[in-house]
Amino acid sequence: MRHRKILLIYPKTGKYDALVKDLPLGVLCAGRSSLAAGYDVEIIDQRVDSSWQKRLLEVLHKEDPLLVGVSVMTGKPIFYALEVSRLVKKHSRTPVVWGGIHPTILPDATLRHEAIDFLIRGQGELPLLELAKALERHPSPLQEVASLSYKINGQVIHNPMARAPEFEELTDIPYHLVDIDKYLRFDAGERVFSIITSLGCPHQCAFCYSPLYSGRLWKPEKVEQTIARMEAILKQYRPDHFSVIDNDFFVDLRRARSFFEALEKKRWPIKIGFRGARIDELHRMDEDFLALMQRVGVRYLHIGAESGSQKILDLMLKKVKTEQIFEVNRKLAKFPRLLPTYNFFSGVPTETAEDIQATIEMIFRLLNENPHCQISGFNQFTPYPGTELFNLSVKHGFKPPQDLEGWIEFDESDCAKNNPWIDSKRKRLLDTLYFTGFFIDHKFSEHFAGPSWRSRLIRSLVTLYRPIATFRFKNRLTALPIELAVKRVVENMFEKNQIPMIAHQSATER
Repeated sequence: MRHRKILLIYPKTGKYDALVKDLPLGVLCAGRSSLAAGYDVEIIDQRVDSSWQKRLLEVLHKEDPLLVGVSVMTGKPIFYALEVSRLVKKHSRTPVVWGGIHPTILPDATLRHEAIDFLIRGQGELPLLELAKALERHPSPLQEVASLSYKINGQVIHNPMARAPEFEELTDIPYHLVDIDKYLRFDAGERVFSIITSLGCPHQCAFCYSPLYSGRLWKPEKVEQTIARMEAILKQYRPDHFSVIDNDFFVDLRRARSFFEALEKKRWPIKIGFRGARIDELHRMDEDFLALMQRVGVRYLHIGAESGSQKILDLMLKKVKTEQIFEVNRKLAKFPRLLPTYNFFSGVPTETAEDIQATIEMIFRLLNENPHCQISGFNQFTPYPGTELFNLSVKHGFKPPQDLEGWIEFDESDCAKNNPWIDSKRKRLLDTLYFTGFFIDHKFSEHFAGPSWRSRLIRSLVTLYRPIATFRFKNRLTALPIELAVKRVVENMFEKNQIPMIAHQSATER
């Protein structure tokens, strides 16, 4: 009889793993209901465990797990997830289960791969538990497991989707399953804890795959429950920084204000960052609201500005005006401890040189009007299946890969090569804007503020290069692109983990 063991694996994500390693919430959340039900759940994270292969083989040979689950995003993570899956199939009869973004948006093409036995689509906590129960029974009642996809005689079967869980049904995230001290950002000066306070997103951005998970439903956690969870984390792990990675935290501004008011009563000396913040929501906030956020320690607001062209914003279904972006930025400039970080991307079908120029001009105007703001990136559009811009991309000649491996090379830093409406000249421009865009603000001074030799070296090099990067970015100068060659070398070094990270202080040293 098999042990009641569930092994969950978080694969490497690519070249930036050497700089940022956040907690693997995908597998931590996936395993929490099974752990609460009495299963022995173990997590292996390829990003932080150099001996992951040895441990995987030990579990397969000695503990005969019910399943090996892998959380997979589109792009390079597929390569590493297949590395895991093939190893499992070579050395055991343990079923391999994929979950996460890519299996959800492309279940048929994913499940056709011979190294994959099952998929769980969408929210995976409760379906994974039901699958574990099914695998313990003979015969296994797979047809009863909601959100499960599997194969019978080569035919792919998709069970109906499970309903989205309520927060009250979910147990606390089992952070103890991983070594907290291994998760670092940049020069490792802070312990950053990722948390989720809401599920789903009600918006309809044409480039986003979130509706495939949530059906545009948004389910928030009760404020008192979030505060209690944060308090427990603070007592046990003593983080310096909470990173709220909701798709959109600020859907309900009354709930958001209640959250910040509760934080103010606690007087916790922490920083808080938000991955999901929309321009239209920030536009509705008054200065009292922003002052409250600043008082309780809000530091980072990751904001999807996306484009400086109103035509492209409308194409993306962002439902914001360019002038609103400027108004929000000027309002945030009054609060110097709030650091807005704007994301942009380019390369969508029908985008013109004038649209790109409008985005460049917006970026420099934002930087001029708010010296505290940052530009997180000038990424390249990725056509995700199931989105409206994917359908538009197909109309403009995009041919989706027909097999799983074909999606490995889809990366926001280099996806223009996959889009046939982008010629070689435009591709070189987008590559130049992607790279130089990292250096036109002062983010490196923020992220590498530590005293280590590595941080000092990075700050010095960036200070020297910033005027060159700014000139090239502003003037769309693509001649003699020596930076792109340097970029490829550095990215390869990062991906092979040849650049050492500075050791994080242990809890006893802090």
